[in-house]
Amino acid sequence: MVSKLIGEQLLERKFLTLTEVKDLLNKRKKEKELTYEQDMALKYSKQFAKLTPAQTKKMIGELKEFPEITEEMAVKIADMVPSEMPILKLIIPKEVKISEESLNKIFEISQKYSKEKKEEEKEE
Repeated sequence: MVSKLIGEQLLERKFLTLTEVKDLLNKRKKEKELTYEQDMALKYSKQFAKLTPAQTKKMIGELKEFPEITEEMAVKIADMVPSEMPILKLIIPKEVKISEESLNKIFEISQKYSKEKKEEEKEE
């Protein structure tokens, strides 16, 4: 999550995907040297970001069409791109009431992007 502050006033708070973190820190690295924590976050995001920025944005858009899915959950699902239903169920908090039908559709979206990523890796 990133927060924008002016002085003591919070202007904006937004959840970031690993892809966005990677892009943000790569840009910052070109401008100045990263702190140790920023460098570790960049290495982590490079290792675990699974989708391209365009794929991530598109996937989050599809996930946010479900009223039960918050932005935070959509970002986490897009970061992990779960390939198994039990993993998807672990991402969604137990307090969230979601129908089995919606859960299956969300899983189909995840599988679609997981397959796209695997096809891209084969081409490289």
